[in-house]
Amino acid sequence: MTTDTPPAFDSVIKRLVRTMMAQSGMTYAELSKQLYLQFGTTQLDNNLRSKVNKGKMSADLFIQILSVCKFSVSPEIVKQVIEATQSQ
Repeated sequence: MTTDTPPAFDSVIKRLVRTMMAQSGMTYAELSKQLYLQFGTTQLDNNLRSKVNKGKMSADLFIQILSVCKFSVSPEIVKQVIEATQSQ
């Protein structure tokens, strides 16, 4: 990284999840439904929206969202998101 400022990882998580949802055409209501159907995880769409907006969620929920959205996160994608959030 080119800056000494550590990334705000809540912003990174928020951006990654929103990108995953947009690319898969997933709404919060559909994400909630799929989390329950695929993993038995109960999350109301409003709760999901709040967690995403804050960028705060458990690691297992984040991995489940990755799976539901059929999204792979490479180190390069994470680096790009970190750089984008730092330039804001």
